Amino acid sequence: MAGPSSSSTRPPPSSATTRSLRSSVKRDLSTAQLPESSSGPSSNKRALLSSTLTHASLERQLASYKTTNLDLEARLREKDALIAELTRDRRFLADREASERSAREELEGEMREKEGRYLAQISDMRGKYDASQGEVMDLRDELARVKRQYERTIGDQKIELNTFKKASEVSKKEFLDWKEKAEKLKAVEDEKKAMDEYEKEDDTKEREERAKKDRDMLGPHLASLTEHVRKLESENVRLRADLGVLKARDQSIQVLNEEKSSLQLRLARQEAEVNRLIREVETLRSTASASSSPPRRRGRISTAGPSSTSGAASPMVVDEADTPTVEETATLGTLRIEHAKLLEEYGILKAELAALRSSSPDASSLHSANTSALTLVDSPSSSVLGNSEQKDEALELRLKLKDRQLAETQREIGYLKAWVESYTLEMQLVVPNAGAGSSPDPTTGEASALAKMDRLRITQLEDLLSTSRSETEKLRTEIDRLLSSNNSPLSAAQSQITSLQSELAASNTRIEEFEAQVENLEQTLFDLRGEIAGGRHTPPNTRILALRQNPLQELVKVGREEFERLRVENEGLLKRLGELEAASASGSSGGIKIQPEEVDLESGVDKLPELIPKATLLKVMRQKEAADEERDQIGKRLLRLRQVFSVKSDEFKETIGSVLGVKVAFYPNGQVRITSVYDLNASFVFSPTKDNSTTRMQLVGHSPEAPQDFSNWQNFWIETEGCIPGFLATVTLESYDKWKRGGGGELPDLSS
Repeated sequence: MAGPSSSSTRPPPSSATTRSLRSSVKRDLSTAQLPESSSGPSSNKRALLSSTLTHASLERQLASYKTTNLDLEARLREKDALIAELTRDRRFLADREASERSAREELEGEMREKEGRYLAQISDMRGKYDASQGEVMDLRDELARVKRQYERTIGDQKIELNTFKKASEVSKKEFLDWKEKAEKLKAVEDEKKAMDEYEKEDDTKEREERAKKDRDMLGPHLASLTEHVRKLESENVRLRADLGVLKARDQSIQVLNEEKSSLQLRLARQEAEVNRLIREVETLRSTASASSSPPRRRGRISTAGPSSTSGAASPMVVDEADTPTVEETATLGTLRIEHAKLLEEYGILKAELAALRSSSPDASSLHSANTSALTLVDSPSSSVLGNSEQKDEALELRLKLKDRQLAETQREIGYLKAWVESYTLEMQLVVPNAGAGSSPDPTTGEASALAKMDRLRITQLEDLLSTSRSETEKLRTEIDRLLSSNNSPLSAAQSQITSLQSELAASNTRIEEFEAQVENLEQTLFDLRGEIAGGRHTPPNTRILALRQNPLQELVKVGREEFERLRVENEGLLKRLGELEAASASGSSGGIKIQPEEVDLESGVDKLPELIPKATLLKVMRQKEAADEERDQIGKRLLRLRQVFSVKSDEFKETIGSVLGVKVAFYPNGQVRITSVYDLNASFVFSPTKDNSTTRMQLVGHSPEAPQDFSNWQNFWIETEGCIPGFLATVTLESYDKWKRGGGGELPDLSS
């Protein structure tokens, strides 16, 4: 820093002193040229004196010049030292600024890399969370589907049970009816046996004729009845087979419908996932474009996500609470394992039931009983319903066996009926000729032969009846034995079913517990989102010493930087003031004016004289450039708005002219001039009311060549009705009629 010169140095001689010395020297020389007539000694003395004075003055001038030279050399050395010091300071500041810039760029690069890594981690965790949510939804849908299937199976089994009960009641009634009929037939047989003893004496010929007539009459009828019964039995078998096929098809259709509903749900979720991925891609693109610009200090990472319904961008805060925790992932894994185990147990149970159904004599009833017992697991009173279902199944099994016995007895009764009818026919042929007396007749031998034949036939029938009864007894014993033998696998299957029911109930309770746990975790996650969004959440096993991005700390840092900048600027100003004071004291500085327009921010600042500090000049010039740029942008926007407004106003005027048939002209004072396109002389001027209301207008003038009935229209529409649109419509209609009566012609240009 240069200061004033020391007191030992002399100031340089002024120009006036130099002129006086030169004039004195000239006078001495002129006086030294004495005339020739002067005396010799005096002239010598004068010449010596003048030379002495000249020498002394020259010595004085030389001394003053030497002192001035020394002073200037000292000042030059001081200026060189000051320039070297300023150069060192400038180099130091430039190096420091370059190091700070490189450190800032490195810090910004690290921040960008960290931000990219965090965004990638957040996207990965969000994808994992969405995948886990989809799996949870799949498990819930599967659980709901299984429950619906169980409920449907329970309903079907209940319906079948009711139908079986009704069928058992009907079969019981039929069994009682057939039993009564069998007793009646037995009584009839006894009576016929008693009557046969009395009818042996009937005439053989008449009996043969009657038997022949009866055989001729009843034979075709019996054959047709037998054929009809066979057809009914075959039709019944075919219908039962068709019923089984239709039931299987119905079950397959229900399964396909359930699979269709599950696939539709999955498709909807996939579409939602695709939409979400599209939104995330757009969000990442916007984030990438935002990160390419200079980073700003912010406390949270915000991105612009497009809305699902509108094109407006809404801020979306990326929250770390959206990611699933380790406990949730473990819970989902255990749920999947439990679901797989349940499916495996269900498949094993179905295989065992199929094996039991194939080994049992009455497979359909046992399968229905096991299925009904299995489907009653979800009800609260599963044990009671299971016992009642087992009893009902046992009763159904016994009823079916009774039905079979009844069918066998019915077939035996039909067979016996046929034999009885044939026997009665033969007896009717034999009995009429039995009481013809003991007169010798050649037919008596034949009658005795027929009687013997009848007795033989009766004995055969009795033997057949006894054998059929013994066969029925054997069948009954065999059925009892089969029932007793089937009780053991049935009881084992029932015990296994009960154990599986208990396991299924336990698994259902565990699933309910897991669902409750999932709900609690979702609620906790929802609460944590709010806490994290508000900045009030502290992770477990974590102690917060200082926030990485603290708004208060950033504010203090910005204040510090501003204070440091102002301090440096103040030091530069003080330094420059000292230099200017020193220069003004020495009187060697000249005024230099700098035009701001001539300064280049990139290269011109270093080339300027050191009149003001560099930081101050840069700040002022940047502010000026920012203000100029903002002014230019505002001017461009205003120009664009004027252009758009002029175009839209022209379109508006053309639209009004083509739709309403009037030309509209707006004035800055708020007045509106309206002219009919069919009559350019019909022109009216409207202005707002006195209270400057834009909703009410008043007529303030019109063209002198207005229509004839203008005053009447004005009195009626404007003064009486207060309806300007009605007034304009009347004028337009009258102008159109006038234009039409005048032969029409081309309408004037609406845009002019």
